[in-house]
Amino acid sequence: MNISRSTNITITPSSYLSCFINENLGTATLYLSGSSESIAIQFSPDNLPMLETLISELRKLEVQSQQLKLQDLQHQISELNLSLNNVNGDCKAIVSAGDSF
Repeated sequence: MNISRSTNITITPSSYLSCFINENLGTATLYLSGSSESIAIQFSPDNLPMLETLISELRKLEVQSQQLKLQDLQHQISELNLSLNNVNGDCKAIVSAGDSF
């Protein structure tokens, strides 16, 4: 296949996706509709290996994204614990200072 032009399409949460099966042609068509452009991609069963690879890669990206979110949450929890320990330490110091009077 020769490609003389390429277009990048980003699917966002506001994009509309649908699928249509044409049993007579033996194809499935994926419709992508965004705010400024729509596109239809027709797949045949011969495309399954490529689609399976795409799905596998998307799952890897999803796992990486979840791991990054988890790391960020763990970092936030650590910072909160450190902040609470500092506050508790200050309170103990104030109570100790008050007791000595």
